Amino acid sequence: MKRDLDYLKSLLEAFEESEDGVKINKIKGFDFESALFRYHMELLKEAKLICREDGVFDIGLRKSGDGIYTWNIWSLRLTNDGHDFLDNIRSEEIWSTLKTGFKDASLGVLTQVAKELFNRALNKQLGKIFD
Repeated sequence: MKRDLDYLKSLLEAFEESEDGVKINKIKGFDFESALFRYHMELLKEAKLICREDGVFDIGLRKSGDGIYTWNIWSLRLTNDGHDFLDNIRSEEIWSTLKTGFKDASLGVLTQVAKELFNRALNKQLGKIFD
């Protein structure tokens, strides 16, 4: 399965909208039983952008011996890195750059590039203020 950057961004936004964590089966607009959802939730976990409310990097996805997936319905939240990444990709310029120039990069690379692009834009703005 290919990574869908718009889907990932939408998932991060859904987590951000929740007041005190979100349960897997309550994420608005997403089918928690779909392979697409499972795949992207695993990516977010592996990149440490989401975790359980207690900070453990386990989203509760389990696969039985007969290939059936089930979820522990825990409350999940964005990590600080998840918030930072989402803040960085709110810039249309950064988001567009990631989707066109880095579409095949890993999520880890995307978070690093987004941070670097954000820092460069910030330095440019600060230069205008202090020059």
